[in-house]
Amino acid sequence: MNRKGIFFTLDAVIGITILFVGSFVAYFAFIQEPVLQPSVAYAEDIMGILATTRFSAMNLSLTDPYLQGLVRAGLIDVDKTVLAQLGEFYYVQQNTQDSVMKASIGQYMANTLTAIVGRTIPPVYGWAVRIDGKTVYTAQQGPMKDNAEVSVVTQHMTFGTYKRWAPYGPYLVEVEVWA
Repeated sequence: MNRKGIFFTLDAVIGITILFVGSFVAYFAFIQEPVLQPSVAYAEDIMGILATTRFSAMNLSLTDPYLQGLVRAGLIDVDKTVLAQLGEFYYVQQNTQDSVMKASIGQYMANTLTAIVGRTIPPVYGWAVRIDGKTVYTAQQGPMKDNAEVSVVTQHMTFGTYKRWAPYGPYLVEVEVWA
């Protein structure tokens, strides 16, 4: 009799353990938490595109007529990466006294980012680019940043020379993605 009692008690303990673990898994399986992975991937992807893509590697005839115009006007150096070109635009914008020129350079940065990165991020995500803490572009899509559940920032440094003789930077470039 004593052995039967031990067997049934052990069987009951195993059964209760299985019920407890099953209930625990079922309870936590349905909790909605903000998904961080896609936001991190999109932030890293944007920074990767900016830091590694050279204008000379792009087929500008297939991308955007605006970029083609900037290249023809000599405002974009095709041997530079997108990030280095943004750094150059930022340098010119910070070192000019002409307010019209400052606004034009800001528009160049925004349109360049829209043309290159704009279509790669789904509309449910918002994103922005900051250089030295100053926002140079904010995507007009997705949720408002203040209402976002998740916000991810990636950083990269850029530096170079303007017109091949004036050094600029280093500038801290940040890409923020939120959802």
